Amino acid sequence: MNSDTSALQAAPRTFARCGNAQCPKAAECLRHWIAEHDTDLHKTVMTVNLKALPALNEPCSYFLPIKQIRVAWGVKNLFNNLPYRQAKAIKAHIIGHFGRTKYYRFYREEQYVSPEDQEYIRKTFLRYGIRQVPAFDRYTDIFKWS
Repeated sequence: MNSDTSALQAAPRTFARCGNAQCPKAAECLRHWIAEHDTDLHKTVMTVNLKALPALNEPCSYFLPIKQIRVAWGVKNLFNNLPYRQAKAIKAHIIGHFGRTKYYRFYREEQYVSPEDQEYIRKTFLRYGIRQVPAFDRYTDIFKWS
């Protein structure tokens, strides 16, 4: 794992960091990794109280594996290669599911499209007979914070 600044900037201020370097799972724990590689983006952050941690040989309820997910950004070009009637129907279906506000947050790239939401959109395309995989504007990998 490298210290990718863009991934660190996405770390929520309220995400609890852990500074327990003696933990046997420290190298695999996102909380510890972020604590080691944090930036000065936030002046204050949340941390795990080291005095409240379990003994070294006991499981830790704060452990969170380092895991990244691929998220999509933007739906501006999602319907470009579809016939107008199908595009209109699919867009209405997607807005009906996510709501107008969330859809336009996707559209303006204010919110990423999670893997689960990408899958819902893919299945909606299939439901309307479109076999091509939906093409979002761009993709990034982000840490899974929960």
